[in-house]
Amino acid sequence: MTARLAGWALALALLVPWGAPRRAPEASIARRLLGPIAALAASAVWVRFELEVDAGRFELAYAFAGLALELDPGSAAGWYALAAHLAFDRTRAEREPDPARRRRWLEAALEVLERGERRARRPARVALSRGLLYRHVAELQALEPKLGWPGGERAALEASARAFERAAELGYEEAREYARRVRELAAEADG
Repeated sequence: MTARLAGWALALALLVPWGAPRRAPEASIARRLLGPIAALAASAVWVRFELEVDAGRFELAYAFAGLALELDPGSAAGWYALAAHLAFDRTRAEREPDPARRRRWLEAALEVLERGERRARRPARVALSRGLLYRHVAELQALEPKLGWPGGERAALEASARAFERAAELGYEEAREYARRVRELAAEADG
């Protein structure tokens, strides 16, 4: 009887969480349920995202994008797909004539890439995309000062260089050269 009681006490002691609480698992319920086919399911959901974007049903498209990123948060391509849509599709002047609203879409795209860099399996690719997008923002700001990018063209170029440097730190070595070139452009923008 004493051995059985000791066994139950040991089992209970092993079940009780001692010390610091454990972090909740990062995987969503859907990802845990789908297991190894979650990335494949995410690819199918990205197709639905594209179909909804093409149909102009953006709220539904964003719900599909969220689901796809939940299923495969490590997909650098997924983070880029959503950011590219926000930065290039939603900021077309014929779709959004208000420069302030176009700036907010660009900011949203950059936020998506920042989140993606933290979660992607290949964060260097996402950081590189962020650098390229900031470079695009600098060009837009130079062409259309009404865009009102905080700090103007120079600030966007400096942010681009920092993102390229981050991509280099994460393993995309060519990005160091991109950062150097963009810093030269930033110096000229002060000009």
